[in-house]
Amino acid sequence: MRSMQPTLINYSSISQFYQLACDYGSKVFLSQKGVIHTERIICCGKPCSYNGSNNSGHIVSRSQDSIFKNGQQKCNTCGKTHQIENDFIIRFKEDLDQMILSEALSLREFHTSYSDIAKHLERTRGIKISSKTIEDVCNAKLESLESLEIEYEIEDDYYCYDEQWIKVDGKKMLRVVIFDYKNNRVIYEKTHGNLTKKVLEDILLKVFNGKIPKGFIFDMQPMYPNAFKRVFGKKIRLQFCVFHLHKLILREYESSLKIGKKVKWTVMHYYNLYTLFNILYNRTKELELLKEMDEQLKAYKEKIEGEEDISVYTKDIKFPKSYKSLMQQKEYIVRLYEKELMKTFREHLHQEKLRRKREKQTLKTRKKEDAREQLDQVISQINYYPKKIQERIKKIEKSFDLFTATDGEVLTNNRLEGFFGSTLKKFRKKAFHSLRGVKNFLLFQKMKYLGIEFTKSFSFQKNSLLFGVIAFFQR
Repeated sequence: MRSMQPTLINYSSISQFYQLACDYGSKVFLSQKGVIHTERIICCGKPCSYNGSNNSGHIVSRSQDSIFKNGQQKCNTCGKTHQIENDFIIRFKEDLDQMILSEALSLREFHTSYSDIAKHLERTRGIKISSKTIEDVCNAKLESLESLEIEYEIEDDYYCYDEQWIKVDGKKMLRVVIFDYKNNRVIYEKTHGNLTKKVLEDILLKVFNGKIPKGFIFDMQPMYPNAFKRVFGKKIRLQFCVFHLHKLILREYESSLKIGKKVKWTVMHYYNLYTLFNILYNRTKELELLKEMDEQLKAYKEKIEGEEDISVYTKDIKFPKSYKSLMQQKEYIVRLYEKELMKTFREHLHQEKLRRKREKQTLKTRKKEDAREQLDQVISQINYYPKKIQERIKKIEKSFDLFTATDGEVLTNNRLEGFFGSTLKKFRKKAFHSLRGVKNFLLFQKMKYLGIEFTKSFSFQKNSLLFGVIAFFQR
């Protein structure tokens, strides 16, 4: 066999070939006809001779029309031809497949469609692969990882439970998650087409396997308390998520204040709203600020009503056409002042939220006894609230033990809600076209929990070597 000799034209390509072979630890030789040979094997007690290659070759890239010719050897004694397993060719194809798979999976993790991945590979790599082939390769890799299980230990602490509606090919499914509050990690995540009380009980029995934690936090579904008590006993602490409660209160309050399509808030409405938020969280500062604002508003209103000439207050104000009388204009000026007060209050809330975030603080919660006192005060003034809110207050009183089960230790499912928000954006919840797509999405999440890398990083040098060799072996 005559080896291919480097020239000024092919020197860089041959050096890339041997550099890659060195990286693989493969001892190979390149013939003048581009056949890749390995070391001679022994047959009949003697080294075989190099005998060209079979005609078919090993396709490296159809789109680049690039093939490897694997060398074969012949025994000079018995005349037998040996097809040699070439470690270089095997490793090269594995690397190339892994590089393409890594790029496809990385894009797929961010919900890129298979057809778009195919276009991306063609535009950036010059590699033409059908979207169906990419889909099959990605699914095969992910299916091989489906047996992975999240390892966890049940501790004497709180666990969060929640469900998220998703759409798969137009049909609704539930993404069920159980979350370890203390360690901030998921211990169970699967999809279910239908979640009955029996299915929920089976999930809890399987996940907790007879162990009883300190308690659970979940939203206000009526079936939850009974289902959890059946599995863990009547003494288990069950906490309704206060975050969900406050969302409901705000929505119902806005609905009560709606006039047409507009919601007309006042400083006093804000005050009444925050007396409800003050039941389970300490919102005394906000209530004091609103009380002060209400006094400012009353003083301003008295001042405006006593004025005969309001021109000094009407600079840069455009009155609605219907506001022609002096009284109407005074009411409008007072309303603008009230809006400024409410804007100041909202800015205060925002700044306080940022401050707590910077200082890594949370809102102060109330102990059960303190929360009961606050609720009693609200009930004593229940007639000041809209009818919908009065109904909500009665429901809070009825389920008071479920809102204070942790005695202020943990009140919300926010960590789990944050997990939902970071892993599946709202507009993506309806984007799944198949059950396979949902399984793949959940598998991506599981591998993150387990710290498993499903993609391999290829350096610029490695990319250069791979594509340089592909170009060199083009027919």
